[in-house]
Amino acid sequence: IVLSAATITAEKESRCWPLLLTTTLPDNHILAAKIAGVLRRTWPLWLPIVLHSIVFVLFMRLRPAAVVHVTLLALAALVFTLGLGLYFSARLRRTTAALVVTFAVIASLWGLVPLTVRLATVVLGQFDSPVVEVLHGLSPVVQATVLSAGNVVHGELWPMAKPARYVWFHRDVALGATTLRMLLYSGLYASAGVLLVWRARCRFRRDVF
Repeated sequence: IVLSAATITAEKESRCWPLLLTTTLPDNHILAAKIAGVLRRTWPLWLPIVLHSIVFVLFMRLRPAAVVHVTLLALAALVFTLGLGLYFSARLRRTTAALVVTFAVIASLWGLVPLTVRLATVVLGQFDSPVVEVLHGLSPVVQATVLSAGNVVHGELWPMAKPARYVWFHRDVALGATTLRMLLYSGLYASAGVLLVWRARCRFRRDVF
């Protein structure tokens, strides 16, 4: 989040951004270079997450589905945060403002929304609403919690000995339905991230100074 939100605003503050836009480089090449720079500096943080799940699957402490779930979760979070940071970095002039807004959106979407939904259900008593369940599960924090609890092997000799159950907001969901749900959530976040990247490119030549 920090790297993507500062990648353009840092050049605006140093007055290098207008010079970059006057070169013969197309906007697509500039965008690709910004994305590559962020990915090159952050991949050591993402790869261990997937490797961690693979190692524990091999030692039969996690179910094999954990590798798929963790990969979907990590890729979706990566694309969305990258797109969100780039968009606000292209839209705003100051790095501090871009960081504050980006973190505020992430905190609201991933923390405040599920907390508000949970509190509202307690007050209203609507625990079995599908809309509430979907909204609560939108947060990758909630997804990681559900997937971690569901994919852990509790004393079985083989991970497939007992069917996996994932508790999505007071309701047990089977492995297939959970994987489908993760595909939908990940697709939603990835699509939003790609859209934000495109919008960032559209704003390259606006608010240059």
